Amino acid sequence: MSKIIVDQIQANGGDVLTIPSTDAALNNQPIVGSTTGTLSFSPLAMPAADGTANKPLTTDGSGQLQFGAFPLPTTSGSNGNYLSTDGTSTSWAAPPAVVPSLLSAEGLVYGTMVTSTAQSNSYSTGDWSSTGPWTTYRHDQFFSNTTNSTQGFNMLLGDGYPDGTSQSTYVGNSGLEVQRLVQYANGNRVGWVGRDWWYDENSTSYGGLSWRVLPIRNTSASATTINIAAMYTAYTTYNAASLGYFTPTNSSGTAYSTVTGGTWTQLQTAGSGTGSWGTNSISVPANTTILVLLNTAHAYQTTHRFMEHSLFYNLHTTFSNPNIICDLRMLYALHQARTPSATESAANPEEIYTACATIFGDR
Repeated sequence: MSKIIVDQIQANGGDVLTIPSTDAALNNQPIVGSTTGTLSFSPLAMPAADGTANKPLTTDGSGQLQFGAFPLPTTSGSNGNYLSTDGTSTSWAAPPAVVPSLLSAEGLVYGTMVTSTAQSNSYSTGDWSSTGPWTTYRHDQFFSNTTNSTQGFNMLLGDGYPDGTSQSTYVGNSGLEVQRLVQYANGNRVGWVGRDWWYDENSTSYGGLSWRVLPIRNTSASATTINIAAMYTAYTTYNAASLGYFTPTNSSGTAYSTVTGGTWTQLQTAGSGTGSWGTNSISVPANTTILVLLNTAHAYQTTHRFMEHSLFYNLHTTFSNPNIICDLRMLYALHQARTPSATESAANPEEIYTACATIFGDR
């Protein structure tokens, strides 16, 4: 039998092609070319037979391609759809309803979450630390003292003693009090002015407290400065008012799921009276949600009657930049989620971020 042995072949007037010197390692390995004219066997072997319609190619990790067990949908689906299977075929499925509704509402809806307590004498060991929150609490030192931020954040989330058994929660403890209430803006304001509180306590020296949080997100790739305006009531040194914010820190990136801690920053405090803080600049980091917190007090008026201002205003100025939105995912996480590691002497604001990622989707 005769044979021709060559290392290269060349079409008349064409390029020189070097052919493989050994056989393929697997059946059905196609020959592929290179820019230098060297032909070789592909490291990937093709299936031995055709597949059925719409089945994608998959690999076994060892160079063998085959057709997948399930065909892909025949259409591209709609924006936001994901692949779903019933065990025999795949199809496009819509994401949970809450995600697109939140995304479509952000930029249009401004909301806060607010909690209040009717417990008077807010700093004393008799009324507070013996059966409820940790120890002495001062509203005006929320942002500057770890003891106060710990107790205050736990009470914002509805319980001053989250790991307690028989201890008082010290929030929502009167018929008119609110506990983790979501309150939305009407126009450019959210909250209340001159609200009357009526409850059994009748202390002329001290009254109840409220915590109101506004989650603000910067959707842009660079830090953006915003302005916050708020109205407050403060009654005494301890039963006071303050304004500030929480900035998360991350193990990497800026996603909710990577938040591992954070810092509180104080903007304002007041020991008495009612008033407004109209100009408070905050630099919101890129692709980050901060928690702006307004702490206000119930001021004694007459027998069993107290009054309070607790209001964010000029929201059209706060959200004038289209990259700045009220983070509705975070608002609903604040309303619904818990911080599993919290105790009466430890608060974990970072767990609200990771809970938000789990419940409403990471970003």
